[in-house]
Amino acid sequence: MSFRDKAIGVAVVASFISISSLAQELPKLPPLPPPKKPLPAKQTTAAKQLPAKGTTAPAKQVPPPQPAARTVPPAAQPPKEVPPAKPVPEARGGGARGPQARGPQPAVQGPVYVAGRGVRTTRNPDGTQTHVDPRTRLTVHTDAVGHVNKVERPGLAATNFRPDGHAGHIEQNRQDGSKLVVNRTGGAREVYVERQVRPGVISRTFVSGGQTRVQVYRTYTYHSVPYETYVPPRTYQPAFYTWTAQPWGTRVVYSWGPPAPWYYGGYFRPEPVYDSPALWLTDFLLISNLQMAYSSQQQGAGGAPPPPGPVTPLTPEVKFAISEDVKRQTMAEDPSTQPPPPPPGTEVEPQVMKQKVFIVASTLDVVSSDDHSMCTLAPGDVIQRNSRVPVTADGNVTVDVMNSRGGCPEDFRTQLNVAQLEDMRNQERAQLALGMADLADGQVKGVPAGPPAGAKASPDGQPPAAANLDAQAIDREADQTEAELQKSIAGGQ
Repeated sequence: MSFRDKAIGVAVVASFISISSLAQELPKLPPLPPPKKPLPAKQTTAAKQLPAKGTTAPAKQVPPPQPAARTVPPAAQPPKEVPPAKPVPEARGGGARGPQARGPQPAVQGPVYVAGRGVRTTRNPDGTQTHVDPRTRLTVHTDAVGHVNKVERPGLAATNFRPDGHAGHIEQNRQDGSKLVVNRTGGAREVYVERQVRPGVISRTFVSGGQTRVQVYRTYTYHSVPYETYVPPRTYQPAFYTWTAQPWGTRVVYSWGPPAPWYYGGYFRPEPVYDSPALWLTDFLLISNLQMAYSSQQQGAGGAPPPPGPVTPLTPEVKFAISEDVKRQTMAEDPSTQPPPPPPGTEVEPQVMKQKVFIVASTLDVVSSDDHSMCTLAPGDVIQRNSRVPVTADGNVTVDVMNSRGGCPEDFRTQLNVAQLEDMRNQERAQLALGMADLADGQVKGVPAGPPAGAKASPDGQPPAAANLDAQAIDREADQTEAELQKSIAGGQ
């Protein structure tokens, strides 16, 4: 299977720090005649890096790699020096906690609910209200003035409402015991069906662009927060994992095809030359993440391309930090280095606590830990876990923005739930699994060959037959669920 076939089905969620201005203080000017007070020191600001220019018309998927790459003689094109990774900022004081619930947190209020006839309303001690319709068994939770926060009925729960009546997160039980999940983040919509494979193992069938893909996860808890960890469908020989983290010893020119400015924008540009599998996998990861974000935004906007926004190009320092984490992740996938998985229900520290850099997988509205200001993280932004601030008792982790496509400033500090970070890590691992499969199967033409991969199916990574669903039927089911939910809260009906 080629990159063209795989990258289109790669999930959502994905992230990168704005290039901020550098202030340089000039020396004080000499004193002037009376009054003999020195003038204030002047400051200058370094010029900001301009976004890269797109050059071609939009297409709807990443073109397949060019059929060949060529070796660059070391004397003709010396290796480019890579700046060191950006250090972790000093720990700062706390403040308002970030979002604690799974999924995006609302930056705006939901619609106002007006209780109809027969609806019983209870005002709670904190001022919020609970409205129960005994005829439909529908329960609507609102704030003190009636903005909808949560809706429940047997088999359905919806949260994170917006003024247009759409819920940011919906879970609907299905007759076969599976669960339909609909997430709306920004202008994008994610739909999947989740089912239990066996205790401690679940599968998710994602629907995107009229196609489905199935992924398998193990379930655990940490600080009483439930989270899932991705299980790759294939494993390889230990030597292949080692090879992915080592340099090739030569440099090759490689092309991903025509540039894609409609979702790269000025934010990202693939490397023209590669010297290692890890650097190639880093660009594969970024291309997959940005393409998935663009496709999800189109789907949420009815096929229209998302509006362009101001972006700051991904810095070399941030890209180097991502490539270093890619090396660690590919090595960590080697089953020969992993202990047996713990039994279901075990309290297990997630691997995100060992990972430093994350690519945001979905739109998240976040609150500053310093001044309570708010900004929006978008897929493709890059954040860094602040290891100097311990995880809270309820599973919140402090992170700093490294690079952003325009929503959050550099060094913006906030908190995310362990489960949200694990979702980002799961998407990265799923995308890297596709890239590693391309390398193992010889699909990446023109790059140095690695050792025999010895690929074999992972027993825990195989989805059940029941997970193979019709994409259009699931999309229609999601449409119907959203429409019925909006109708149920309109005017208290």
